[in-house]
Amino acid sequence: MNLDILKIGVINPVYLKYNKILNWNGYNVDFFNKYVQVVYLSNCFEYKSYKRYIKYHNLNVKIIWSIKKLNMYTNMLISFNGLPFISTRLPLPNFLKKYLGLKFYSFPKKYKGVKILHIMDYFQYSEYKVKHFQNWQIDYYLAYGNNLVYPAIYSQLNLNNNSVIPVYFGHSTRYYNYKKIEERIPKAILLGNSGVINYENREISFHPIRNEIIKNLHDYDRHLDSLQGQRDYNPVEKFNEYMFFINDLSFCNFPPAKTFEGIACGCILIGKKDKTYDDLGFVDGENCILIKDFNSIELNMKIEAYLENYKKLKTIQKNSIKLSSEFIHTKISDNLYTSLYNKVTEFS
Repeated sequence: MNLDILKIGVINPVYLKYNKILNWNGYNVDFFNKYVQVVYLSNCFEYKSYKRYIKYHNLNVKIIWSIKKLNMYTNMLISFNGLPFISTRLPLPNFLKKYLGLKFYSFPKKYKGVKILHIMDYFQYSEYKVKHFQNWQIDYYLAYGNNLVYPAIYSQLNLNNNSVIPVYFGHSTRYYNYKKIEERIPKAILLGNSGVINYENREISFHPIRNEIIKNLHDYDRHLDSLQGQRDYNPVEKFNEYMFFINDLSFCNFPPAKTFEGIACGCILIGKKDKTYDDLGFVDGENCILIKDFNSIELNMKIEAYLENYKKLKTIQKNSIKLSSEFIHTKISDNLYTSLYNKVTEFS
């Protein structure tokens, strides 16, 4: 196999049909438009919709079903879907979806190229995923970050830094700064959900910091407003309305999309100190505010201290906007291509 030039195929790219505003992994669309040569469909049901997309964007992309042609035209096959075997919006009965899912939505066993899969929300259905991922013999996995909490699925798949390629959410051009720091509400905003998930047969808080704030909101509300549980708001407007936003890496320890969307809007990130922020280029007091022991007392003290120094806040905002330019979706997709090229060079 000649891997000097990547010949990339993607399997069932359902994300091309998503509402762009809701596609937090928006880099996958940019990656498709720039670097993909082949769409491999495990069935023909959605051929027309992909054909229309390719024609509309004037792309030189083939749509194929044949394994023989897939091996001929590509040396790498990627799924950005996380669960390719059930990634379908076909109006099918549940029993038929389950059958077709296992039969049609999987990596082709006879594929000879490099197989790459985004594990996405790996903590859900982990037992089911491990079974299929092992059968598919995936070569490399894409993940939301490189400091993830390693649950059972990682050890069962023997995942490590060599087999996992970090791909951050990033942000789209929809998120931008249009308001000066002194024109903003001098408080922090808390956005997103704080629900619990079932993980390894126990319920845990997916976002522990958010959950802590909601449970004890009366201790935080002096310098914080919460929109937890609300959906009817424009995040770009809210990020531009407030000086600060609370960021939570979740129990899995990956940076959510808001990490990048907030700073792109000139809203200063406040989070708990963690190596993940170091890896992303965040520096406490320079382009963000980080707290070692995150609690209401420390948060209120930090915000009050910074509100006494608007000059410092302006500098932090300026630096954080500059950092956000490194995580725009176009750069994420370009960096992913470079990472894939480096990996398959090792693979060969």
